[in-house]
Amino acid sequence: PDGPSTPLDPDRLARVVAEAVTGLPSVSGDLIIKDTIANAYDGITAAELAQALVLSARMRIEEEPDYTFVAARLLLDQVRLDAVGEAVTQTELGERWADYFKGYIAQGIEAGLLSKELAPFDLDRLAAACKLDRDNLFQFQGLQILADRYFLHIRGRRIELPQAFWMRVAMGLAQRETNREEIAISFYEMLSTHRYVSSTPTLFNSGCVNQQLSSCFLTTIGDDLGEIFKAMRDDALLSKFSGGLGNDWTPVRALGSHIQGTNGKSQGVIPFMKIANDTAVAVNQGGKRKGAICG
Repeated sequence: PDGPSTPLDPDRLARVVAEAVTGLPSVSGDLIIKDTIANAYDGITAAELAQALVLSARMRIEEEPDYTFVAARLLLDQVRLDAVGEAVTQTELGERWADYFKGYIAQGIEAGLLSKELAPFDLDRLAAACKLDRDNLFQFQGLQILADRYFLHIRGRRIELPQAFWMRVAMGLAQRETNREEIAISFYEMLSTHRYVSSTPTLFNSGCVNQQLSSCFLTTIGDDLGEIFKAMRDDALLSKFSGGLGNDWTPVRALGSHIQGTNGKSQGVIPFMKIANDTAVAVNQGGKRKGAICG
């Protein structure tokens, strides 16, 4: 990334691929390496080489579904590079996990992303409760969506790894409990094993500075211009923090109805619903996914 060229390290390439195919007898690490080398060229960047590894696994998913797990683990190698700041294998990450986890919490708080209420947790206990082998539960598309939309980042560089992500969500849910570490670990066990996964606003915001955790908001819009545009403002703010919206337009007068204040006729609800639609497009859940409003 900083410019100089360096020889390809075949030993590290072999270690990363070996970890990616562990426990999957129906896949071939040798084929992954062969395809990757075939797509490499003199002067290839580190990022392009990492992407070539992922693509080598993805192109084989149709012939053997287990390659989706291989592709996910190879994608995780890129995520680790972002979060740790240097290339580490999953085994090497395990050796420095406690330091990473405590540094991640401190970094997130300093950047104004994580709530300061996470700092008093017993971080050593929570770090020890994280099970890094559960990273292997992800299929490719699931991990890619998490990496692209859900993991916290600072100016585009991800600082969050999957098990830190699950623990962050669990900590946010448990921070008002008296035995918060025990409760956080119990939440983490449910989340990290995929037995239960919270809705998107909870995953986005739990443990963060803004802790809006709810998914759905229903509002009734009054038959008054001020009420209508107050509802639009509410829609915008709720959408900003990942809420999905249902607007009840029943009270608003119909097309052609009399307007006493101007002695004119109403345009009905359709022009206002167009504004609501544009609000969902403009305030796209904080820039993370499309806004959602129904009437």
